[in-house]
Amino acid sequence: SKLKPQSLQASKEEIELRNLVDKKNKYSLSKERVTNSNSIESALNLHFFPPLRGIISDGFDPSKGHYGLDILTTKNQPIKSTLNGTVTMAYWTSEDGYVMQIQHNQNIISVYKHNASLLKKIGERVNSGDVIAISGNSGNHTSGPHLHFELWHNTVPIDPKDYISF
Repeated sequence: SKLKPQSLQASKEEIELRNLVDKKNKYSLSKERVTNSNSIESALNLHFFPPLRGIISDGFDPSKGHYGLDILTTKNQPIKSTLNGTVTMAYWTSEDGYVMQIQHNQNIISVYKHNASLLKKIGERVNSGDVIAISGNSGNHTSGPHLHFELWHNTVPIDPKDYISF
């Protein structure tokens, strides 16, 4: 049998879907739309929600393998997502206790360690400011209730203090 050439006309449904996607992406700050995609400052022109308010007891120091901030707290305080995103990891280790990792737009990842419990599961969508965990003192790498919080951009750790007021 002979194949007939298919029409290249888009269906009404396809046109509606294309218009919907274009409308949603119109004001997107995706990597392709950032003027200088190599600049962390331009890529991170976002409003970060503080995961926890408190005193920073240990700062960002990659030379010592400390890729985030330690924020003092008391047990059972709400830990909040810094941006909208999807939970990509939610686990427990003997070193870091209960840990959650969230993938955000623009290749940003946030990490929350030493929690007493996790309130979200892998694959769940979260909004900025949503409570995702309860503060604690879990894991061997802790000496009191605190949150170890990390931000990563394009697989590079960045200092959260540059973007968030704690």
